[in-house]
Amino acid sequence: MSVLIIAEAGVNHNGSLELAKRMALAAKEAGADVVKYQTAVPELVVSRFAPKAEYQKQQTGDGESQLDMIRRLHFGFEEHRELKGYCDSIGIQYLSAAFDLPSVAFLAGLDLPFFKVPSGEITNLPYLEAVAAAQKPVILSTGMSTLPEIEDALAVLEEGGCPKVTLLHCNTEYPTPYEDANLLAMLDLAGQFGVEVGLSDHTAGWECDVAAAALGAAVIEKHFTLDKAMEGPDHKASLSPSELMEMVSAIRGAGVPAQLSLSAGGYLCNCLLYHLAGLAKERGIPVKTGKCVMGGNARTVIADPGRCFMKVTAHAETGAILGAQLMCPNASDIIGQLGQAIANGMTPGQLLAAMRPHPTYEEALSEALESLAGKL
Repeated sequence: MSVLIIAEAGVNHNGSLELAKRMALAAKEAGADVVKYQTAVPELVVSRFAPKAEYQKQQTGDGESQLDMIRRLHFGFEEHRELKGYCDSIGIQYLSAAFDLPSVAFLAGLDLPFFKVPSGEITNLPYLEAVAAAQKPVILSTGMSTLPEIEDALAVLEEGGCPKVTLLHCNTEYPTPYEDANLLAMLDLAGQFGVEVGLSDHTAGWECDVAAAALGAAVIEKHFTLDKAMEGPDHKASLSPSELMEMVSAIRGAGVPAQLSLSAGGYLCNCLLYHLAGLAKERGIPVKTGKCVMGGNARTVIADPGRCFMKVTAHAETGAILGAQLMCPNASDIIGQLGQAIANGMTPGQLLAAMRPHPTYEEALSEALESLAGKL
């Protein structure tokens, strides 16, 4: 399944239509599928008494109100219509998140292939009813939401005629600390609601986006900017165009011959492992790496064992697994166990002690972990 990559321009155009068009072109050149903006009637969504968020004050000062800032950064409907026309002309899908009912009606009139609902509207049931009435697929961000709130939103959309909903795990802190990314919550959403899932990511880098894709994300949404040094609330928590291109390339596995990987996730694992090594060196984290050959198990016969291996990088002092690379048949079925181990700070020995269902591909981990436990 191909991952839908949404390059989130948001309001990083600073209210300039020319910059917004340049961002669309940059997203296209980076390989993104969609470039996304924001559509709102400011007076309908922000009180004139509302102060800026703390991170907004840090980036833009506190000399203006939230409403004044939103007015300055948002386009009118006709500017959005022109922007969509430009996106069509260069071959990238235009998308915008609506924040009020008139904006929903306007975007419905553009006949977009799907709607994007931002986290802040998930409890706005009249808004969700209006979105559902368009009878388009919906991508729904879930930042700040509880499971019952998500369940209610899904019910409103389904009852209103929405044909499909994709849920995006999201942490709305800008930028989100890596330790708070909680990617396994994305898998919890899939298990709880039985729908496709993805990630709306607000961390500073793109490591979480590649990891989410390896875990099965159908959609990745990521903020980007033309220049992180520009004035504005979101630029510093966004990727540069070159970083966006790196992220897309890592997710797509661009330029890597298929025969080098025995599974669809092989390149992603490789990319993550080497990126981790660079981060560890940069931040002074002591690490050690062990490698072992992957053998067969009750369900898998390794046809070419010389090319099938597992490589694990762990913290040199605590032994906690920090990253892993798998090159073997059905690696995508096995990597989930390693992802959980990384998320929970487990050592190879602790992961080895965990129970595994029989017969499954995950059993192939046991022999490999026994070999690695003594090396790490």
